[in-house]
Amino acid sequence: MNPVDALRIDANLSLLHARYTESFLGDPLLDPALTPQDIKGHRLNNAPDVSGYLGIEYEIGLGRAGTLTPRGEMTATSDYNLREVNYPWTIQDGYVNGNAYVTWRDNSETLFVRGWIKNIADKAILGGVLGFGGANGSFAPPRTYGIEIGANF
Repeated sequence: MNPVDALRIDANLSLLHARYTESFLGDPLLDPALTPQDIKGHRLNNAPDVSGYLGIEYEIGLGRAGTLTPRGEMTATSDYNLREVNYPWTIQDGYVNGNAYVTWRDNSETLFVRGWIKNIADKAILGGVLGFGGANGSFAPPRTYGIEIGANF
């Protein structure tokens, strides 16, 4: 196996300038105290100005014992709004986050065992916010790890 052939890299970069151009938010039927808010110029929900991804893996030949493939992934993003409004609790700060994997495969690529760690830095990543007069949020999973054992038929 040629060392360069064993190396795989995948990446992307996203540059956005997604803004509301004209809109008013507010529904007095939903909440009479809710006054209309001009959200023109606010960023669209879940649309960071800059985000990107980098994944790198290298397949190591183990002869008759199969292959071993370590893989690292990194995601980075600038801050972004989770709602149309710009309250401090509706903005997810920018972050860098990573995952790591190690996969063993037999030579026939029928059997595999994969160990993984996701959200290595154990970042608190806000996934969504709801609330009228308060806030209710949901977060992406914290650091998790595990092992998968599988077979391809």
